[in-house]
Amino acid sequence: MNKITPQTLCRCGDPMYLHHYVDPSPCMKSDCSCTSFNPAASNFEDVVEFHRKFSVPIGEFPQLLTKEDYDFRLGFMYEELEEFEKAHESGDLAGAADALIDLVYVALGCAAWMGLPWQELWNDVQRANMSKVAQAVANDANARHKFDVRKPEGWVPPKGKEIILAALIRAGK
Repeated sequence: MNKITPQTLCRCGDPMYLHHYVDPSPCMKSDCSCTSFNPAASNFEDVVEFHRKFSVPIGEFPQLLTKEDYDFRLGFMYEELEEFEKAHESGDLAGAADALIDLVYVALGCAAWMGLPWQELWNDVQRANMSKVAQAVANDANARHKFDVRKPEGWVPPKGKEIILAALIRAGK
């Protein structure tokens, strides 16, 4: 087993069970939620697992949410964004980190609920983003920040429509 470092954390949050990130054997703690720990799972897969555990809907094919579900998820995302803002403005790094993770968790949950082919969409957006170029801030009135990037000539945008259509066809819709 690898050496436990201060960075190793268990999903149950109990310091006694820090071993999970270096040894993925199940906790011996009866009420531990990390018994299904899977170090190879993606963040999206973790959220889908959460949805399954608590019977939160998982879309079988890409679709928009109902008005009621949309309002719920949107409010949830705003709540987490406000928590990030408050934590950051008060100098609470741990609170800001927690709020960001919660915001991503809720957004991924929304994507799962909508039945989006997340990894395909992510990969395509990543491809498009990585083909952008650095912005010359001093020479560009449209630059908003020194780390702004721009779309070069010939840039190919993400193909979200095509990816979603293919997922709908695969689902027989």
